[in-house]
Amino acid sequence: FTKKMLEQGIPLENINLGIKKIDDSRRFNEFKSDVYSVTRLRVLYGIPAAIHRSYVEIDKFPDLEENGDNISSIHDYYIKNGIKFDKVKDRILNVEFPTDEEIKILKCKSLVPLLVFRGKLLDENGEIIEYTETKYRNDIFTYSL
Repeated sequence: FTKKMLEQGIPLENINLGIKKIDDSRRFNEFKSDVYSVTRLRVLYGIPAAIHRSYVEIDKFPDLEENGDNISSIHDYYIKNGIKFDKVKDRILNVEFPTDEEIKILKCKSLVPLLVFRGKLLDENGEIIEYTETKYRNDIFTYSL
């Protein structure tokens, strides 16, 4: 995301909103250890535009609890840790309305639809590195099929 925006000359800021241990990790059934979310806010032209959450398992990234609050680019973090990512699998596109928390973070109205992409990021061996979820403000982004 960062690379694509910068290539287009779009002013971008990535803000880390923190890491959080996921109490109910049953939906991440392919992970074997505790799951954490790393959440970043994408700000374009000074406007909060998207929320990107990466759900990763702690066994693959033992320094995550210590360094997770400093991650502004999860892909840079993977490269730093020697992980080569390949592709996103099982992509799903939904349209959802923002929660109260998302309204505050994105500074949008309650009826601004969010384009929501979910999927699984695979490494070069086909193993799941993360479950990814990105919510884009529909009044800023459009999607062409």
